Amino acid sequence: MGFRKCRHDDPFTRRVRELYKANVVGAARAGIDPLDVLAVRKRRVEPRGRLISFISDGNAIDWPLVTSHVTAGMSGLRSASLDVELGLTLTATFLNALGVPLPGAELNTSLWKGTSSLDFEVRDVEERQVDVGYLGRAVSGHKVDSRSPASAIFFGNNDVRMLIITRTLTSPHFAVRSTGTGGQSAGIAVDAIADLFGKVDVDVAWSRESTDVVSFRGATAVTFAFAAVPCVVRPDGSFLFGLEADQITLGTPAAGNAELARPIVDEDGLLSFDSI
Repeated sequence: MGFRKCRHDDPFTRRVRELYKANVVGAARAGIDPLDVLAVRKRRVEPRGRLISFISDGNAIDWPLVTSHVTAGMSGLRSASLDVELGLTLTATFLNALGVPLPGAELNTSLWKGTSSLDFEVRDVEERQVDVGYLGRAVSGHKVDSRSPASAIFFGNNDVRMLIITRTLTSPHFAVRSTGTGGQSAGIAVDAIADLFGKVDVDVAWSRESTDVVSFRGATAVTFAFAAVPCVVRPDGSFLFGLEADQITLGTPAAGNAELARPIVDEDGLLSFDSI
């Protein structure tokens, strides 16, 4: 499943998409970074490696630096209520990314008995990005190496698009609120959290903020959303940065916003990585 559309209006994924032109990933993790290359077929997305390894003379390019800054755009914003199954899956994957190997089933059994839905708040969000205009100028005139196994998928597959990640949103800190049947708050078992975290040796702190809210903070931030810029790869390896194939008419690039990062799927939902 490459993309899971939200069943209800979700302010969290909508804010990420509209403000940062990014998609929220279904499984937050480290290792999703600016200048990573993605192969995309329809709504299926596969990471293929670092851009420098795709360019024939990548070591000779003056690559843009990745800059970071704390952003307040997500402050206090919660997701829509999620059913327990999806909510537990997201909680487990986020905890796994922070270093806590707890499956969703174990969380459900111990922490959120009587819960009918969960919602999330991601805190201390940092935006990491490269200057898209600088990147476009840096790769201009260079070619994708068709001999590389990682880039072979873009040659002879007109339905596979190449995209370059230029912006990520990361966080080491998230909170979960549980709701019981009938909309009442559902209590969180503090002893159960202590017991679960006592089974693993990890640098993750947790705090019960109220009867129905618990937060988790890791030592290292993980990526929960990203934006990317498309490229058109030609048969000879030359490529047009910032354009889709349908923006080219008779070999001539179309005018317009060719260098803007964008969400891969312009809808509210969760994007997953798959083999294509």
